[in-house]
Amino acid sequence: MELLKQLVALWEDAYRKEDSFHMNKIEKCVHDNFTDFGIMIFDQYIESRKRRDIDYLIKVAADNDIERLTRIKGIGIKTAKAIIKAFTDPETLAMIKELRELGLNFREE
Repeated sequence: MELLKQLVALWEDAYRKEDSFHMNKIEKCVHDNFTDFGIMIFDQYIESRKRRDIDYLIKVAADNDIERLTRIKGIGIKTAKAIIKAFTDPETLAMIKELRELGLNFREE
């Protein structure tokens, strides 16, 4: 369990730095080397962290990744499809960009 905690800390550091390369490598390491229980704990943590980040939702929507969205507790297929529709809409993306330029922070710290 100590190794899993260390990997979570490394993932969190990469997340703060917006380093998706290392985030993906750490996620793969966990999935390749831990039991289903360890993977479940890790996935629940990172998905709960990511769902509070609009950039993550925009990326997942752009990738049309329903599976990844449905791994987030409380999101089913219908909600995942609605998220994808909303965050691939050019008007929505333009509004988000404009709000950012006005200083709105969409990331929970």
